[in-house]
Amino acid sequence: MRTIIVVFLFVFSTMSIAAQEKHRHHGKEGKVQLTPEIRQLLRQEMQEIRAGMETLPFAVASADWPLIESTARKIQQGYIMSEKLDPAQKQALHETLPHRFRQLDKKFHYYAGMLAHVAKEHDAELANFFVYKMNESCTACHSVYARDRFSGFEQRNRHETHH
Repeated sequence: MRTIIVVFLFVFSTMSIAAQEKHRHHGKEGKVQLTPEIRQLLRQEMQEIRAGMETLPFAVASADWPLIESTARKIQQGYIMSEKLDPAQKQALHETLPHRFRQLDKKFHYYAGMLAHVAKEHDAELANFFVYKMNESCTACHSVYARDRFSGFEQRNRHETHH
């Protein structure tokens, strides 16, 4: 029952974060132009992250500390992008991505590292917190930079404030 409540709170809080992030950017979409090969690598990376993120809530709920730690480390270190991009591509990507995107990405990977750390300590409360923070980072980024892939962010959130 506690797990259901945590998941419920998790979902509703991320909806609120998305609304706040949209308001903060005044509805501007962050279209990022990437080369086709980098876009494909980014999609592969996101698919790996998605699989990891889908694993984490149940792994925390079942206290599977080795799985939590290994999944979080893989996410922290990057699945594909860090291995497949050459230095010139990494530099081009860094110059192409907006500053806010890079900040959100950095936070996301930091939270993954913290999740791996608290998994070593077998701390379920902090593990839930860092899974939440990782999802919050995903939501904030997707609501601005991936609205074309996640059309739900286009719909007005009833909790969003208007000015």
